[in-house]
Amino acid sequence: LSLEQYGYFTLAIVVASGIMLISAPISSAITPRMTKLYEEGKNSELISLYKTSTQLATLIAGSITIILAGFSKSILFLWTNNIYIAQATAPILTLYAIGYGILVVTAFHYYLQYAIGKLNLHIIGSVIYIIILMPLLFWLTQQYGMYGAGYSWLTIYIIYLIGYTHIVHNKYIPKQHF
Repeated sequence: LSLEQYGYFTLAIVVASGIMLISAPISSAITPRMTKLYEEGKNSELISLYKTSTQLATLIAGSITIILAGFSKSILFLWTNNIYIAQATAPILTLYAIGYGILVVTAFHYYLQYAIGKLNLHIIGSVIYIIILMPLLFWLTQQYGMYGAGYSWLTIYIIYLIGYTHIVHNKYIPKQHF
């Protein structure tokens, strides 16, 4: 990327990454509680806490994601007071906002795995994530510049949400995925 494009790209990521701030306090609150429930054998309470927490984070992060993705140009213009920067950065902000919104939701299956002390699937999923992301990121960035990077990010997290989350749920909380 050119230095100018990299600046727009970085601005978009900084704004979009604010969505991740949503899950930090929730995860800090639920992870010890889920671990305790698992150790006490209270699986139905663990699943209930997991579902409720995931729904809460999805509601909050989803709302912020929709606002950032839907009004990215206006938000960037309000922040920078520069229409050129807002126009150049808005499409990237939209892609990364949606990606970070999905990341907030998919982080919860990590909290579940962490609470029960079984991170094997997380490690396998992370390795597969890197194996798929790196060539896709390289190829799409070469083809489409910063937009290609945004599309690779979003594509990976959509796959992660649809495929990997289903695998984790089937392994650790069967029949609870949907």
